[in-house]
Amino acid sequence: MEPDLANWIERVEEDLDRHLSYPRPLGGAPYSEGIVHVSFLGGPDGRPSEVAIRKSSGARDLDAAAMRAVRKITTLHPLPAGVSADQKYEAAILFATQDDRETARKLAELRRRARAEVEVLGLADPAGGGVRVALVPMDQR
Repeated sequence: MEPDLANWIERVEEDLDRHLSYPRPLGGAPYSEGIVHVSFLGGPDGRPSEVAIRKSSGARDLDAAAMRAVRKITTLHPLPAGVSADQKYEAAILFATQDDRETARKLAELRRRARAEVEVLGLADPAGGGVRVALVPMDQR
């Protein structure tokens, strides 16, 4: 039985959430901040394939953490009706050191774009405040 889209999104969001962690800086350096855009396909086994940076945050540690989290998604299967096996996805993951108004504004803007562009979104908080993720498939491009 195929899951409905809302249940599927929730399940995959939780999976990505479990694997997304804020990289710790070395030697007391400040945390990097930025937005990483990661593109990927749904592979035949349900795992992400062809994972690549679509737009770098400018910080290699954040880019690597975002790619690791996407690669660790356990499975996208079973897919809901209307989502094809070779579906494209994009994760826009915001790494921010503070959960303040500016961070909330940036996340809201990413979510607004996601509704328009149909992307995957997340927010990682180094203080352990959690990761909020919304997942939907991209249009075939």
